Amino acid sequence: ENGDVDEQGRPLITVIADGAWSKRSYKSNYNALSGVASIFGWNTKKCLFVGVKNKYCIICHRASQQNEQTRSHICYKNWDSTSTSMESSIIVEGFKESIPMHNLIYDKLIGDGDSSVMKNLNLTKPYGPDLNVKKIECTNHLLRNYINRLRETASRRKCTNGNIVPGVQRTFLKNNLLRLRYAVTEAIKFRSKTKTNITEKVKLLKSDILNGPYHVFGHHTHCAQYFCMGPKDGENNLVPDLEKSGLWNDILAARNLLAHHSSSLIHNVNNNCVENYNSVVAKYVGGKRINFSLKGSYQTRCHIALTSLNTGPSHISILHKKMTKSSPGVFTKRFIEQRSNKNNTKLKRRQLFGNIKPSKKTYIGPDRDYGCIQEESQILDMEPKEFNIKKLQFLKRLSKTNEEIKILEKSTKNQSESDLWKAERSIRLTASNFGKVCKLRVTTSRKKHC
Repeated sequence: ENGDVDEQGRPLITVIADGAWSKRSYKSNYNALSGVASIFGWNTKKCLFVGVKNKYCIICHRASQQNEQTRSHICYKNWDSTSTSMESSIIVEGFKESIPMHNLIYDKLIGDGDSSVMKNLNLTKPYGPDLNVKKIECTNHLLRNYINRLRETASRRKCTNGNIVPGVQRTFLKNNLLRLRYAVTEAIKFRSKTKTNITEKVKLLKSDILNGPYHVFGHHTHCAQYFCMGPKDGENNLVPDLEKSGLWNDILAARNLLAHHSSSLIHNVNNNCVENYNSVVAKYVGGKRINFSLKGSYQTRCHIALTSLNTGPSHISILHKKMTKSSPGVFTKRFIEQRSNKNNTKLKRRQLFGNIKPSKKTYIGPDRDYGCIQEESQILDMEPKEFNIKKLQFLKRLSKTNEEIKILEKSTKNQSESDLWKAERSIRLTASNFGKVCKLRVTTSRKKHC
């Protein structure tokens, strides 16, 4: 319909691809025994290819340990390389199978920031040397990485040039992360609808992204009129102070990295449908807490998850009929009907009231009753006369002779292992806290530091 075909008349489509592993890595331990990757069509949101790689077979492993000949069995081990290379290998395999399976060419790939996939696609060239697959970065991943870099910058006491950043600047940056993201998302929405060529759209979007931090921190010289009407009453320009401390260079470094991907951001696309499939797989493998990679269980669960995603609640009935050649019982049918009705009601509500935002869940963090590790001093209500008496009694308790000081020093040498040390420390302002307290302003409360 769009006229996206090659010289031989084969359709060119945009696809989404991503992978998952059988265990959680926590960004440090990439040694999963199995991995799955899938390719979905962008327009249809339907799965075009799914593949599973396994590094382990328990029957082969036990036979090799006992120096025995492996008995006849269905071996699911199909991978001998690293776990990290599973995703790119499966996706490249899916691109190679696109013409035999669907007579389609995947000319654009929407994905996260995994560069190894594009590297392998450029090396293998599944459609010949004349057609290069184009990469479009997922908007959600780019924005998340942008905010994560800024959040990490706000958490550091020093900037990259070694200067100490004032706490008020780091706090202001941390409190305005959502505004920095919002400035980018609104620019994407507006520029993607601009009636001009794609090159001009990318150029305008890049200029808006580069100006985003200036707008948030009060410098409105280069702001576009579609989202900014100039400085507000009482707004301060914090850019000179941020430049002086060195924090501004770190903010611009994160901004420049995001602006570099303006050609992807202008499309405003994401890989949510593939992430949705990965979440269904995680449910079928017990939240990645159980090892299903010993034989073919992980592969079976990945395929069942895909059936569940494609057909909805009726996948139970489909599997039952396929395996037993009979229809499921009345209770199973009732369960499927209830699930289907619930999903249909949710879909209708979303179509009718899609603009209504759900109520925000209030986050209640740790407080003084549970989980709060910074206990504040208790404030007692008393008359000034009584307060002066208590003060004199307390100061008298702290007053000690030189001999008493020497005895106290010897008795508290073990510090945290000494009960006396804990008792005496609780009524004194130690040297480690003295600097923080004496530098506080007159209007700042001391109760958190005492």
